[in-house]
Formats: sequence, structure tokens, C-alpha cells
Amino acid sequence: MEMMEKNENEKTPLESREKATPVVTNEKKTSPESSKSEAWHCLGPLGERPGPFIPALLKLWNELNQGAKRYKVWRVGHSPEEAIPLAEALAQLFPDEYKKN
Repeated sequence: MEMMEKNENEKTPLESREKATPVVTNEKKTSPESSKSEAWHCLGPLGERPGPFIPALLKLWNELNQGAKRYKVWRVGHSPEEAIPLAEALAQLFPDEYKKN
């Protein structure tokens, strides 16, 4: 397993947020709008597992941090084996903003 070095300037969503508090819920929601309020866990390139975080916070962190593309995420209540790249999750959650080329 190859370990990637973490750039000192890279911050996890936890380190990046100031006063935002993630909303954690165990409810299973089905509407696209409600999925934006579900919390997600992260898996970093060094094996760290910050979170859970709401999609809006992940989106902001992704926009502000080049290292975010190396993270995988999965929904609270699901298995880490179901983790997908952060960019893929954001494309599902915000399809108008993350259109596939």
C-alpha cells in the first residue's frame, strides 16, 4: 500500500471548517434535495477518517483545496467499502455544477 505525503498546506474538511457543524442523521432519504443534507464520511490518502460532513461543506472544501481530490467518501450508515472519489460524489449531489465532460 503506497502512502502519499500530506502537503502541509492541505487541510481536511475538519481542519478547514470554522464554525460549521455537520448534520448527522440516520434517516434514509430518497429525494435528491434531501440527499444534500445527509452526512458523509471521508477516507484520506493517509488512511485518516475525518467526518462526517454535510455535502455543502465537502463541496466548499473541494473548491478550496487541491488535495481534496485524493479523498474518498461514503454516506453515514453505509460501509467504507462503498467509498467513491469525492469528485464523483459531488457530481451526484450537485449535477448542475459538476457536469461530466
